[in-house]
Amino acid sequence: MSKSSRLALRGPLGIALVGAVPALPGAFVLAGILQGPDAAGMLHDLVQPHYFVSPAPITLHITCGILFCCLAPFQFSTRLRMHYRELHRAEGRVAMVAGLLFAITAIVLMGRPPAAPELWLHYTAMNVGGFGVGLSLCLSFLAIRRGDVNSHQQWMRRAIAFGLLGASRILFDLILIPIFGYETPTSEGISVWLAITLNLFVAERLSRSDR
Repeated sequence: MSKSSRLALRGPLGIALVGAVPALPGAFVLAGILQGPDAAGMLHDLVQPHYFVSPAPITLHITCGILFCCLAPFQFSTRLRMHYRELHRAEGRVAMVAGLLFAITAIVLMGRPPAAPELWLHYTAMNVGGFGVGLSLCLSFLAIRRGDVNSHQQWMRRAIAFGLLGASRILFDLILIPIFGYETPTSEGISVWLAITLNLFVAERLSRSDR
């Protein structure tokens, strides 16, 4: 592979590696679910009890999230798009379907609005993330259907930005938990909103740099 080809893949690969950060604990949760409610150990402790009652939504959410966060960044690989057009399109379709299912299951898993006021910050932020992924993907699809590649890429960046909330949130958790002394519903909500802000800021900066 030439030096230019390696450079063309470096950006998408870096974003995919960032997406793998929340994918690792997600894989542990999946393994815990597969062990079943009667198992014991660290993996079992990672799984919330209600996931065993209805494991389908969380299993679909984690699986599709891993697929989306690891595949979608390669839509920005110029080498893949120019030299492997059919692979680029097939990979894009898989990422699109996975992202939409990831978004829908995220909203389903959040359930009804919480009664406790201190949970609203986290609840609204997570729903904004889910709706953000779904809406951005729909708009990116409509853009590419009418041949508007620039708008398509801009909305794909926004979809990835919302999808990578789990990775950015870890960064802000490391900052906020020492401030609050421990993880609280308020600190969780602040972390997610800060992650949304940071990710969208980066996405918009990248879109402007390509104009």
